[in-house]
Amino acid sequence: MEIADALAARVRVSLVAVASLGLAMSVGLAACDGTSGDAVGPTAGDPGHLQRIDALEYDRSIQRSLGVTLSNDDRLSLIGSDSDVTPAEYQRHFDRVQVLVSNVFADPALRGRILTCTPATDVDSACTQTIIRQFGAVAWQRPVSDAEVSQLLTVAASATSLGNDFPGSVQQVVKTMMISAPFLYRVQGV
Repeated sequence: MEIADALAARVRVSLVAVASLGLAMSVGLAACDGTSGDAVGPTAGDPGHLQRIDALEYDRSIQRSLGVTLSNDDRLSLIGSDSDVTPAEYQRHFDRVQVLVSNVFADPALRGRILTCTPATDVDSACTQTIIRQFGAVAWQRPVSDAEVSQLLTVAASATSLGNDFPGSVQQVVKTMMISAPFLYRVQGV
């Protein structure tokens, strides 16, 4: 029975990770205006362009968001100089975020930096929304839109329906936000 329970738990985690990746991609695509890289500059009416964060900003973003300092191995998860994240770089980033966020949620002090309110129940959407807005403002370096909050609340609800408690559902939301385009890119020239 222990093996079956362990397998079921892994399947739940995998399903949430797949759902989170799908949401991260949709949030990222919704933020994308179709351009990337080092554009010459905005023109009249131009909504700006997406600029990939560099290695230094990546380090700082992880530090600000999760409260951890990256090791040399962690730094290798997304080191590139061009404007596009390659599939291999994204996979390393995805894998690294899974480990980093799991480690953060295993540490009570670091987890407390993210879980800034006490939920009334495991499905306390008001508390979850507060966390999304606070964490998102730091991780994405901009306010989280109402539409993005709604999408991320769906991730939390899915995680809860798969058996995660409140911290577990928020952990999935944090992973989703950390692997999304708004974490890896900034809008420039607006």
